[in-house]
Amino acid sequence: MAEQNNQLAAALSKKLKKDGAEGAGAGAEGTAGTAGSG
Repeated sequence: MAEQNNQLAAALSKKLKKDGAEGAGAGAEGTAGTAGSG
């Protein structure tokens, strides 16, 4: 499970670098949601 979360985080990180500030806001929400459900 942890490995899957690490892969998700890595993918998210890549996406954030692409999307910039707008992506960072969405990424923060997504990370919080993942942490809560985990």
